[in-house]
Amino acid sequence: MHLIRRGQTTEALKAFDVLLDQQKCAGETANVIKNSGILIRSQCRKILAEYGKTVYDVTGLQGSLSRRIYECRHVNEYVCIMEKIIRSTADFVSAAVSRKNVLICECEKYIQDNYEKCISVSDVARSIGTSPSYLSRIFRESTGTTVISAINRKKVEKAKEYLSQRDMKIYEIADALGFENTTYFSHFFKKYTGISPKDYK
Repeated sequence: MHLIRRGQTTEALKAFDVLLDQQKCAGETANVIKNSGILIRSQCRKILAEYGKTVYDVTGLQGSLSRRIYECRHVNEYVCIMEKIIRSTADFVSAAVSRKNVLICECEKYIQDNYEKCISVSDVARSIGTSPSYLSRIFRESTGTTVISAINRKKVEKAKEYLSQRDMKIYEIADALGFENTTYFSHFFKKYTGISPKDYK
């Protein structure tokens, strides 16, 4: 895990091979070996969470990884899944070490923590110590979208969640998400979803 956290992909994969060989030589059961895999996956999840990512984001794998690991019937199948998790996590961390990716991660974290307020690109840039123009450029290059779009997408997701709760009024939702009034919130929501908050509710 130390090697993965440092983004040392090759060394981390070698360490995993050594671990597996030691477990085989010690006569460990399949369940004990799989439990090690589950622990590694859990630690990778924690590391990636620091960057606002999940194991699914970086591996592209679908479904419960714990279940996939436990359901492995052959060593090769287990090794394939574990190497994918280890390689993807370590590679991501390695890339995130660069200043550019660190800024993107900080930007995404700030948005995640503050999207319910009325925030601007300038607010985000100031909080992570860079200029609005530079942040806008590298964010678009890295994510394919703008900072404002990312903020708005979070607002829409949260608005849908709030609208699914019967006890919240539309004006309360607008206020909770930092909108000046219900009219603007309704216009905003319809722009991104194609329907009004009332119709969605």
